[in-house]
Amino acid sequence: MEKEYEYVNHPSHYRKEGKKECIVLMELLFGRYWTAIFWILSAFKYKYRAGSKPNESDTRDWDKIDWYLKRANGYIGYLRKRQDKKIIRAINIVRESEW
Repeated sequence: MEKEYEYVNHPSHYRKEGKKECIVLMELLFGRYWTAIFWILSAFKYKYRAGSKPNESDTRDWDKIDWYLKRANGYIGYLRKRQDKKIIRAINIVRESEW
């Protein structure tokens, strides 16, 4: 039986042989702050368009929203130390909004 492709948690199309995964490299190159912004905006994008792809359920979109928000939430302590209330508010907007 063929294994189903993993689209959400560390998909292989974001890894290159012998190199770090893209999301890990982003954090190393751009730092926590900019990576957290990327995660928040990605969650916003997936939430905004959830269920809009033809012939696809919205399940994968919601899994990606959850994946990105969990990572952004992991940085809440770091962002609070920076006293970055705008980013914390942005996480809450994405989490709580409905369109």
